[in-house]
Amino acid sequence: MSENYSLELEKFTDKEYFTEKDLVFQFPFNSEQMAEKTEEEKQRIANTRREQGNRLKEQMAKKREAKIIFFFFFFFLGKVYIYF
Repeated sequence: MSENYSLELEKFTDKEYFTEKDLVFQFPFNSEQMAEKTEEEKQRIANTRREQGNRLKEQMAKKREAKIIFFFFFFFLGKVYIYF
């Protein structure tokens, strides 16, 4: 833990100090482990994304409709009565 943080930061502007204190960790990576997706999987993913997009569009349309109805009652009728 540093006693004087700003002084410690200034030390890191020196290239020699930085290379001395710098630590790099590299984890092993094997590109063969990454499996390619089949055409069926790609098609399934595309279909689910399309369905999610359509659901989101429907939700936004419902929100817009509710907002339009609220503002219609508020501005044209003057008062809004909400019963629960």
